[in-house]
Amino acid sequence: MFGVAIDAGLLRPETRISDLPQRFGAYAPENFARGFAGDLTARDALRLSLNVPAVAVADAFGPWAFLAALKTAGIETRRPAGGAPGLPVALGGFGITLENIVALTTVLADDGRAGKVVWRADERATLRALVSPAAAGAVRAILAESPVPPGFPPQANQPRYVWKTGTSWGHRDAWAVGMSATHTIGLWVGGPDGTPLPGETGRRHALPLLLRAFALLPDPGPLPLAQLLPPAPALVRLGAREADRLHLVFPPPGAQLALGRAITLRAAGGQKPLSFFIDGAPIASERHRCDALWLPASPGAYRVMVIDSTGVAASADIRVR
Repeated sequence: MFGVAIDAGLLRPETRISDLPQRFGAYAPENFARGFAGDLTARDALRLSLNVPAVAVADAFGPWAFLAALKTAGIETRRPAGGAPGLPVALGGFGITLENIVALTTVLADDGRAGKVVWRADERATLRALVSPAAAGAVRAILAESPVPPGFPPQANQPRYVWKTGTSWGHRDAWAVGMSATHTIGLWVGGPDGTPLPGETGRRHALPLLLRAFALLPDPGPLPLAQLLPPAPALVRLGAREADRLHLVFPPPGAQLALGRAITLRAAGGQKPLSFFIDGAPIASERHRCDALWLPASPGAYRVMVIDSTGVAASADIRVR
């Protein structure tokens, strides 16, 4: 989805996207980790596999147009008979085989072209353009920034592989697809009867197997990364459906909360990174996120404050009982 949106001029890696709670009609997507990252670039949204920005991109590009582009490139998808595609297509909301996922991933390696997988040495694949070489290079460069899992050597300044992982709802499927300059590999982990496997994720289970598979192949050499993208005619902020000013989503002013439970402080808007404070004392939070956990030590009145990178602050006075 990001590749076709880049090619259409709707998106660039530096485009700002809002990752905040929002509705698209009756559809209210959530991120896999349940939290929200706030305002960030398309580059970071793709690298972090955030669902809400992906849906915002699908909303701008159009789900019909996305599936039509896949069909033109020879990628087969499956949908219920008579069912119109909706925004969940951005999150894999359609049927597709692992074979076609691999074929789609070759777009990043083959100058934006895709085609059906062939199974015999005397067969030649028919490749059709899905995106431009520049758009494919831009997505390759973004994915090359993904950190390797524990136990694997870092890729340094000349990455050999790029990959994308995914986990289905309910932890029924964990998958990873990746490509080098010479090979594309797709890998699925799960139960053949669809039984959920709690805790199983693409990054934790499928990605290590994918990297081991690449290690069995000859060194492909460095991957060519980004090519120069033409300027987009009119880059707009995607998904900014709420006020962009910094504000606390939770807790609201005057909230009365129970002692003994961890409280998720959540902010929206502003410029990251955000810093959270309780009565002026900082609490730990991750730079790319807009939430932080706080466990009150005792009952009483507290002031919760969040400050963004420009110095703008928002606060709420609450009581813990």
